[in-house]
Amino acid sequence: MTIRPAEVFTAARREMRGPLVRGRHDCLTTACGVSAALFGRDPLASGRPAYDSFTGAMRIVARAGGWFAWSEAAFSASGMQRVAIPRTGDLCLVARPDARGGTTFGLCIRPGEYVAKSRRGFKMMDGDLMGAWRWA
Repeated sequence: MTIRPAEVFTAARREMRGPLVRGRHDCLTTACGVSAALFGRDPLASGRPAYDSFTGAMRIVARAGGWFAWSEAAFSASGMQRVAIPRTGDLCLVARPDARGGTTFGLCIRPGEYVAKSRRGFKMMDGDLMGAWRWA
């Protein structure tokens, strides 16, 4: 299935609008919502992490061994495969020094360009790719 950048923008606009709420409407849950809207499959199908604060999210990440380890376990269990070079629509973990915790989840528009949840909606961003996952 080929996804176009415009399709990612449309889904992001719908899924990421509104304020950031940890555990319900944040970078992880909205990026996974966009992926589900695009592909009809939920990256968090293997289990949604339960947290309602940044500290709660960090506890989950620390227990898993870090952002990448948590992402790999959760997304692989849901049927995604890790890829070295993302393409449009792939779910990505991106290092961002301005993001709380230093990372954010988003979707690839094209390699090096991502769309992610912001405090009040969504934004385009760049950053160092830490990992990317695609539906198998």
